[in-house]
Amino acid sequence: MVAQVRLGPASYQKPQRPRGGRRKKRSLLKLRFPHPLALLVGFIVLAAVMTYVLPAGQFDRRDDPATGRRVVVAGTYHAVPQAPVTPFQAVVAIPRGMAAAASIIFLVFLIGGAFGVVDQTGALRRGVAWMVRRLERRGS
Repeated sequence: MVAQVRLGPASYQKPQRPRGGRRKKRSLLKLRFPHPLALLVGFIVLAAVMTYVLPAGQFDRRDDPATGRRVVVAGTYHAVPQAPVTPFQAVVAIPRGMAAAASIIFLVFLIGGAFGVVDQTGALRRGVAWMVRRLERRGS
């Protein structure tokens, strides 16, 4: 069934839903992947809670002359006083981490934007298609 709506000289056909027809029921148990920011906040909360649950400890370290780094000494684990993360510290850690990784975040955004521009222009698809046509002559 189609209803016609007049909009000046041209006409537009608006589809109508049949009456009495069955609608498809959506499953209430259909799981969707959560938003990335929800995952990030969830993992930050989980990490902050685990500082109250897991026992605190550390290994002794020594300087390695071959690599110039400090390395862990095997078998030297010992308990240290627990220093759990407060909710305020967990919230403040987000902007501090972003500020510390600002150059990497900027680089990822820059590369993502460049790929977006190349994809929107179609240059990447045309380049790949050209490469496929050129290499298919070489055969197997």
